[in-house]
Amino acid sequence: MTKPAKSARPYLRFLWSHHWWIHRMTVRGVNSVLRRVPFGVKYGVGLWLRRRRYPYCLIEPGDVVVQVGAPLDTLRAGRSRAMYFCLRAGNTGTAIVIEPDPSSAVEFANVCQSRGLSQARVINMAAGWEPGASLTIYVNDRHPATNFTEGSVEYDDAVMSEYHPVTVPADTLDAIFAAHRIENVKLVSITTNKSEGRIVEGLVQTIARGLPYICLACATDEYIAQMKRLGYELISYDDRGYTFAQTPDE
Repeated sequence: MTKPAKSARPYLRFLWSHHWWIHRMTVRGVNSVLRRVPFGVKYGVGLWLRRRRYPYCLIEPGDVVVQVGAPLDTLRAGRSRAMYFCLRAGNTGTAIVIEPDPSSAVEFANVCQSRGLSQARVINMAAGWEPGASLTIYVNDRHPATNFTEGSVEYDDAVMSEYHPVTVPADTLDAIFAAHRIENVKLVSITTNKSEGRIVEGLVQTIARGLPYICLACATDEYIAQMKRLGYELISYDDRGYTFAQTPDE
């Protein structure tokens, strides 16, 4: 494994609010430009830039990795964590992609098929915290990376006018893994706009079996305390938030 470059501090962009209109407009502009760059160029460069960065450096060919959240705008822009997981795991590994938005799930699956990425398995449902319960997600067709689960964030009426609700099937990650016979998972990454802490509640069986790494999108430092209670320590900040490693039993 290539020696990683550990990040001891949060990325600068974590220090401002992702709810600010200027942030949202900037991201949309950048994504609009990057989506015109050929797939092989933007993901080739991106893969090289991430080779020593967490959590990508933890993934080796043959690994089983899971990404919860794969919005189509980041995919088109060459910024999809799920796609980089597919590329890092290689054809001998398996990348499980769990995405509740039907449009994003279909596009990711189509891109993988066109690129011969047979190791990708796209599951079109939401990761939840109660077994078998559906969830309502709010979808922004112009900026799917900002989609969120009902009750997880609060926006004013002007911002909410950009979203429409979609009720989707959901289950805990433990149940999803069991239903799809997913075993020996090395890393689970959850990027769901402030639902990460609750989704981890549905991962207890997988954690008990020795899940080595969990990544959570940046939201609050409460995640660090929560993960410590579950037996994980923060090993680095990453381009989405936090990377944690399971601590060995004493």
